[in-house]
Amino acid sequence: MKPFKEYVDEGIVKRSYGHKSQALREESMNKFLFLEQIEYLLSEQNTNTFVELIYDAIMLRIRARLSEAGYKAQGLGAHEAEISFLENKLEKNEINVLDKLRYFRNGSVYYGKKMKKEYAKKVMTFAKEIKEKI
Repeated sequence: MKPFKEYVDEGIVKRSYGHKSQALREESMNKFLFLEQIEYLLSEQNTNTFVELIYDAIMLRIRARLSEAGYKAQGLGAHEAEISFLENKLEKNEINVLDKLRYFRNGSVYYGKKMKKEYAKKVMTFAKEIKEKI
């Protein structure tokens, strides 16, 4: 993954002066709370849905941070840029886990790839561990 500054230089990340960080943070919190309430319902049949919800909750939190810093990512590479924004806030291995989560979520959403229940459990545990860091 490239450094965040490269995404800015390439125009994927732009300056943004609309302050919607509070709304994004609240929506992220709502998704995390919902996931905690329904976690016991996780099954092989709904694994992809759980992983997608976890990803959405994390990305909303990241977008809130980006907005607070006066940035917005858009276009091809935007999700990678958003994850890269955390390069100084998370450990490298945590960034790698987020990038793999992005990759597997894209496989599910765009190619119909099926994820395993065990992966969803690991991702849920990871999300609980890092949500306060982001």
